[in-house]
Amino acid sequence: MMSPKLSLTKISVTTIFKRIDRDGVRAGAG
Repeated sequence: MMSPKLSLTKISVTTIFKRIDRDGVRAGAG
């Protein structure tokens, strides 16, 4: 079982990477 802090950090990192990936795809397409 992961600690709440570690879980929250993982969620934050995942969200940031998704945002970068989406922006990167949009920039590449544009």
